[in-house]
Amino acid sequence: MSLVATKLVEAQLRAKEYWGSFEHRFSTYGAFKAFLDNAMGLLPKDTLEAIKNKSNGRSITIPTLQKQTLAVITERACAIVGVEPNSVKPTFSKITRGFQIKVYPKVSDNNNFSEVDQFANGLNNGIRTMAESLDNYSAAQLEAGKSTDLKAVTLDGLEIVSNAYQVSPEKRERLYFYLPAILEKNDMNSGRINNIATTESMELMLQYESKASSNDQNLAAVLRGDLPSATGFRHYRSNRMTNGESIAETHYLVPFGAIGVFSWNDSDARNRRKGPNGQQSYLLTDPILGVSWDVVEEPICDNLTETYGEGFERTFGTKYQFAADFAFLQAYSSDNSRANLKVEVLQTV
Repeated sequence: MSLVATKLVEAQLRAKEYWGSFEHRFSTYGAFKAFLDNAMGLLPKDTLEAIKNKSNGRSITIPTLQKQTLAVITERACAIVGVEPNSVKPTFSKITRGFQIKVYPKVSDNNNFSEVDQFANGLNNGIRTMAESLDNYSAAQLEAGKSTDLKAVTLDGLEIVSNAYQVSPEKRERLYFYLPAILEKNDMNSGRINNIATTESMELMLQYESKASSNDQNLAAVLRGDLPSATGFRHYRSNRMTNGESIAETHYLVPFGAIGVFSWNDSDARNRRKGPNGQQSYLLTDPILGVSWDVVEEPICDNLTETYGEGFERTFGTKYQFAADFAFLQAYSSDNSRANLKVEVLQTV
């Protein structure tokens, strides 16, 4: 009852085609995409492979050397007092996300939609559901992982409130001039920065983008980080990220490679093992998110007369379970400073 390989490929392509239709439209999943895009900069490839080849357990540890403040000497001496490095093994947990669908070939025998259409529609619905779930989780991780040791920045209209920098409405248009100073005060001034923001941030971005090199002031260069003293930003927006009360827009500023999401697949699926009752397992990479899912398919026989009427008393089909484990990581810090600064712009009262 399984979809043969050629049909499976066709179904994947069909699922991707649904992307353009209004009914099956996808949202903007900027929070999750930021975690995906930064993953390879957070952990070296050999470390990642070693972790992925571990057991199917729920938690992982990553050995890490801690920073230390050493004693300052003011003169040379024969007696040397050295300090050995400290190391820790932070533990990170994985979450499981997945979805399940069913396909009945008999339903397609006298129907406008083929067996491949059934599978493609189910796959598309599942991927969209997973994207929303993982984007929501990503947004929550950004909030939970924000720095609680923010350095004071003495710029007009800028305050620290509830572990976030808040920009007054009057200084909103100065935001991308303020951000490089905020970052540098927190020693986050090397390399490019992810600006992961609520959708409302688009309006101000468009203002900056509309004033490029042909204008009196090149605001687009400030937004892109092209100027020598500017910060190079990569911008992400998400409809799952929300603004607090009286907040016009919210930003999380994260250095490249300081966050990442890593996925695992069950070893039964990696080895294409078979189970009882005709179960088969294998891996499938979805055509939209690019996530590798472990799939278990199982033949079924159901009575569908309540839905389709006479002739469907014994209907063969296949049910599919898609699942993957995810670990959302942030660069390690031994104190309350984090590689994640929250910035809010207040609404005009």
